[in-house]
Amino acid sequence: MDKQIKQKWVKALRSGRYKQAYGCLYNNDKGYCCLGVLAKVQRVPDEVISGRGFLEYDLAGLAAGLPMKSQRVLSRLNDKKDDDGLPAGKSFKEIADYIEKYYK
Repeated sequence: MDKQIKQKWVKALRSGRYKQAYGCLYNNDKGYCCLGVLAKVQRVPDEVISGRGFLEYDLAGLAAGLPMKSQRVLSRLNDKKDDDGLPAGKSFKEIADYIEKYYK
């Protein structure tokens, strides 16, 4: 993974600037999943990522050196639900820790 992009992404996830959303990169409630924050760090407009689940058709994830397999793992960490169907995923700060530990 591109080290500069990774550093900016992890910093953005920890910043508290982004509201966490589930099930899509960006929603109309101005929320982002962790991959949506990656797109924002790379200046991808909200209109491009709105409603999408992965960065497979955008260059943001691939340009950062983040393959689809890794995107799936991170999306599961972000979007996990409990037995009642309520969000139970990891926080952005926990996801940032995971990225630092496992993505070099």
